[in-house]
This record gives sequence, structure tokens and C-alpha cells, in this order.
Amino acid sequence: MKLFLGLDYGDKFFGLAKFRESMDIFPYPWKEGLIKTNFKKKLNTIIEEESIDFLVIGIPYSLNGESNQQSEKYLQIFRQEEFSIPIFYQEESLSSKEAEIFQKRKDYQKFSNHSIAAMIILRDFLISKKISLVYP
Repeated sequence: MKLFLGLDYGDKFFGLAKFRESMDIFPYPWKEGLIKTNFKKKLNTIIEEESIDFLVIGIPYSLNGESNQQSEKYLQIFRQEEFSIPIFYQEESLSSKEAEIFQKRKDYQKFSNHSIAAMIILRDFLISKKISLVYP
């Protein structure tokens, strides 16, 4: 059973979501917080402590799918060699807007926009890799 961690990374805040293959029916929002100077170190600690197998990072490409200044910045921040597990990049355009819609549902109101966006990023990645999900 592989454990996936989804990351929504912003200018000030981050959100995390988890999905355990063959156990979870859908990714779920997990944690959120303020981005501080040791963010990558903290993220690596979470990966180790939680026994994460794969990291999926949302990358803000342009709506036409091309790289832009923001996506290039994220790709520089999150380079594979800085992590002990495989990382994947997932296009995240409009995930925050979709998170706002999810947040109106009673069962998601207790989660931050960023952790819900991380869930959406992870969901989109899992779908693209044809990993089975059951929609709530």
C-alpha cells in the first residue's frame, strides 16, 4: 500500500493531503500551515515520520499549459535531488477555485482552502495515473 502526499504551495501558506492506495477511497485534506524558512526541511521530516512513498506537488502552469515565471520558481524550489522519495509535478491551475466550491460542503468546511487544493491536486494526479478512486 503506497502512501501519497499532495502539496499545495503558495506564497504564504501550504496545504497537504494524503491518499493510501488500496485503503482510501478518495484523497483527503490533512494539514495546512504558514510557510517558514525551513519549509523543505519540515516537509522532509513529515515524509520520513509519516512513511510517505510519493510526493505530488502542484505546479501553477499557465492556462495554456506552458511554463511561466511562477512554475519555473516552483520547479527550482522542489527539485528531485532534495527529497528521499520520488516526486511528481501536477498542473494545479484553478485548484484553489475548485477548493472554494468543496469548502461549501459541510464535510469540508473544517479544512483550509490550501489543504483542499492539495487534495484536488492529488486527486488529479491519481486520475492521470489511473489509480482507482471512489468519489464521495
